[in-house]
Amino acid sequence: FGAVETFTIDVENSTASNANASDAHDLTLTAVFDDTADAGICDVAPSNFTAEIQNSGGGTVRLLTENTDYVTSFSGAPACTLTITMQSNSARIEPDNHLVVTYDATLDIDGVDGTLFNSTVTATEWFSADNTAANVAIGQIRRYTNDSADEQDVLQLEVLAPVLEMDKEVFNVSTNTAAPAGPTIVNLQAEAGDRLRYTITVRNVGRAGIADFSITDEPDVLT
Repeated sequence: FGAVETFTIDVENSTASNANASDAHDLTLTAVFDDTADAGICDVAPSNFTAEIQNSGGGTVRLLTENTDYVTSFSGAPACTLTITMQSNSARIEPDNHLVVTYDATLDIDGVDGTLFNSTVTATEWFSADNTAANVAIGQIRRYTNDSADEQDVLQLEVLAPVLEMDKEVFNVSTNTAAPAGPTIVNLQAEAGDRLRYTITVRNVGRAGIADFSITDEPDVLT
């Protein structure tokens, strides 16, 4: 519900699944977010990107710089797609090393508490050598594309949102009488000149807090 969450993408160039693995260059990652009436990450572009190459033990090998070593782009509704493209030799992933990318994403403010939705990230393209001059396979440079579940991951998220309930009570100060609170409309007798005191109670019965909200009250014209 408008909350900012940090996502982490970890891509391993694994020799366990490919004993002949070589450096992976110019990798493109594509993250697609569900966008439904009750949940999504589509209204605000992701931000605060970091990226680094790590060794198999999680140690930093190289820090990568946005717009130098990699670029990002985001397409809003209806695509809701984030694209992250490595573009320098420093961004290569050596065998058994990892590319680790983090970014912040904002949950759409119209999310409904308890709604489940998915974020799917895919390694869509990479090359056998640095190919920054032209994003096509030329000569001895081999182009690879996603062809298995190993190169894709799906994260399921659940919306935790505030759920507000509200009651309005009225008390006739002049006659010292009150109408009971509740969803049923109850008539309270009052005469011209009587002083009425209203009490509005708002409860958050959801699983997330809310910092700001407003109440609009329209008393009957007779009051």
